[in-house]
Amino acid sequence: MSVLLVQTSPAAGTSVDDFNAWYDDVHLPEILASVSGILGVQRYRLVGDGPPRFLAVYSLDRPAAEVLAVLGAGVRTPGPLDLTDNPPLVQGFDSLVAP
Repeated sequence: MSVLLVQTSPAAGTSVDDFNAWYDDVHLPEILASVSGILGVQRYRLVGDGPPRFLAVYSLDRPAAEVLAVLGAGVRTPGPLDLTDNPPLVQGFDSLVAP
């Protein structure tokens, strides 16, 4: 079992509602359809102020490095992510304990 932690913020001028609609209705379906090994996603919002505003925890059934390689190869949807001041932070973690 592995996870990806993805921290994101909306681009300047993008409302939180528009960002979340894009993330949930456009971005996630594309990622889930094009990247194998993702079991599910849980999204969270930051308590308090500041970037990053959101965290997505992707549960994986294969090593995080394999999923990161696919994502790094260009699976992206154009959208209202802040790519300039607070670009997404994506980190992969593999389980220390065998299932």
